[in-house]
Amino acid sequence: MKILQNQRVVTPPYSSYVTYLYDKLPTFLPVLLKRIPYREFLEGAIQFLLSKQYDAVVTAGHRPAIVFAVLSRLTGLEKKQVVKELFIDERGVQSKFASFLYRWAFKNVSLIITNSSGEIPYMMNWLRIPENRFKFIPWPANIPATETLSDEGDYVFAAGRSFRDWDTFFKAVQSVDAEYVIVAPKEDIPESKLPNRIEVHCGIPHNEYLNLLRRAKIVVIPLKNTFRSVGQAVMLEAMALGKPIIAARVVGVKDYIKQDVNGVYYEPGSASDLRNAIFRILKDNKLRENLSDEAKKSIQNCFNKENYSNMMLETMEKVCTEVGPIGSIVRK
Repeated sequence: MKILQNQRVVTPPYSSYVTYLYDKLPTFLPVLLKRIPYREFLEGAIQFLLSKQYDAVVTAGHRPAIVFAVLSRLTGLEKKQVVKELFIDERGVQSKFASFLYRWAFKNVSLIITNSSGEIPYMMNWLRIPENRFKFIPWPANIPATETLSDEGDYVFAAGRSFRDWDTFFKAVQSVDAEYVIVAPKEDIPESKLPNRIEVHCGIPHNEYLNLLRRAKIVVIPLKNTFRSVGQAVMLEAMALGKPIIAARVVGVKDYIKQDVNGVYYEPGSASDLRNAIFRILKDNKLRENLSDEAKKSIQNCFNKENYSNMMLETMEKVCTEVGPIGSIVRK
């Protein structure tokens, strides 16, 4: 990305190259290569090849980020790199090889943008990068906030794939008399553990998922206790539709939900705490109405694409105009 004074932002057209190559490669590469997530590797490599035209490069996702960073270190390229959507799981932290590779590759990275403030201390400790090279920018909802309330259905809704705690969810709902709808990967939902009154949808298109979400009465975000930033996509889409939210009190959602204002927390892993939260919201019409209103206001006033774009542009302008050593950006 290249930002010039008083001029528009120019984004490298690498995505068009990647799409073309990704469509062509499977026709002549061996079957083994098809199993490798090479699209993301291509993105990192093509960003590197085009980087000479730009003041700074933004990489989204850990694979393009590590590819670009490694190539930069190997060639001595002094190009500012901003990393966003760097998702590192516990296995990566525990791996000595992964730790060495990421620490070496990201030694000179300019900035790492996170979707939650709480994951910064973990990344600082693992990557051994100072705090002034991290910045939290709240993730936006994928859809705009509705002007009117969505249809309120008669079921409790839950969805997602990363770090979902379905065991706790199933235990919690066994004694709450309500209907439930779940959207999740088939492999995450063992049929033997399914209580009655639960309808499961697997592998459905996004528009079908949104239709189910629109008709929900309340939405539960059942998350495992991890330092990773997870759970925001479903949570923010539900808030945009004015749905009362119940979420595990974990790192990924603490920047987005205020207790009893725009959502309700339960302690991660506690089926009784989740059960009490579901029962409370189902029975309290006034609470549901207040949570719904405040959820939409949160999207309208804060967690939307316009605010996110403005914060990203301001951040990139600072990165591009910063005088001094790489990584001297001050986190707001």
